[in-house]
Amino acid sequence: MERRLDEANMFDLTMSNNALMDHAEAVAVEALCRARGYLDRRHGAGWADAHPEEVAAFMTVFASHLHTVPLLRQLACVELSLGQLTKPVADLADRLETLADSL
Repeated sequence: MERRLDEANMFDLTMSNNALMDHAEAVAVEALCRARGYLDRRHGAGWADAHPEEVAAFMTVFASHLHTVPLLRQLACVELSLGQLTKPVADLADRLETLADSL
């Protein structure tokens, strides 16, 4: 399965178990390829093969970042949505209070 991960192709709650496993495999392969490529470019060809602990550390950071950024985006969306709801909710509370006073 040759597929690059991007913003539109990260995680979907409607994925089947098989799709989730394919996605996890794609993430792992992406992390491994990026780690090996980066380390070999930085330190010279073959360096990643000679230092698997560095590849593992790189993959750990990649995976951590991959899971943190979408959560931060979701939190930002929730914060924005709540901010947009503040005035309508306050207006509704005022109307309910006015209605309760008139009863």
